[in-house]
Amino acid sequence: MAHERILVVDDEPQIVRLCVEMLTPLGFDVHGLTSSPEALTYLERETFDLLILDVKMPHVDGLTLLRRARELDPNLTAVIITGYATLDKAIQALSAGARGFILKPFGFDELTQAVEDALAQRQREQELSLIHI
Repeated sequence: MAHERILVVDDEPQIVRLCVEMLTPLGFDVHGLTSSPEALTYLERETFDLLILDVKMPHVDGLTLLRRARELDPNLTAVIITGYATLDKAIQALSAGARGFILKPFGFDELTQAVEDALAQRQREQELSLIHI
């Protein structure tokens, strides 16, 4: 893989910076934002393969952001990062289109594995949709 476009959205600047610094050297085109309203505007103008986002953010929560983003691009996949994990939130995230769920604090291996798994699942889903056309 690699060269996929990733948008990271978290209200904690250090989390955004960490994700960008971890994923960019792997060949991903990574953009980071700390505002969910700004992310919505950005998603209206730009196309991404993967959205990495926090669940709990001011203004627009992560699950709402994910639902709106997938309305704009149904092929967009997501990885949720959160410090507030519950089974209910995980189920809601999966229902909204997330393909990964990692807990803060997280390390390089957890992040890269979640990203690779989500992008691989997205690729399989796209291939299956082509077969059914």
